[in-house]
Amino acid sequence: LGFLLGGPIGSALFGFGAAYVSKKDGAPGDAARALGDVGITIKDKAIEVDEKHHIVEKTSKVATGAWDGAKKYDEKHHILDNTKEFAIHNWQSFVNFINERRILQKGVDGFGRGYEFIAEKVGSCGKNTTSDETTTTK
Repeated sequence: LGFLLGGPIGSALFGFGAAYVSKKDGAPGDAARALGDVGITIKDKAIEVDEKHHIVEKTSKVATGAWDGAKKYDEKHHILDNTKEFAIHNWQSFVNFINERRILQKGVDGFGRGYEFIAEKVGSCGKNTTSDETTTTK
């Protein structure tokens, strides 16, 4: 859901929130766990559709053909080796950036606190509040 709404960053934020809130009691935790159940249902439906239409098998054949073509091209131009070195360097830089700044931990905590704040505000909107004021008579 996060990927559809916000791409990879939205997906990560949604995942942080779900991980944080699913461990909580009350309505927010119940909602997060229910969303997890929806995800499991979607996975089961995807398996059912694949069994009927053989999507994974067809995709695998296309991917194998594309990979064979890429290998032939690479033999000539050494693209895979250059791309591999580039990808490894960038991935290591990315991981170091994330670890040095504790971005994942801060993301989970910050998103969780924001989610709890919103859940409290939304939850309190439907409740009647009563005043504890006492009236004195003269």
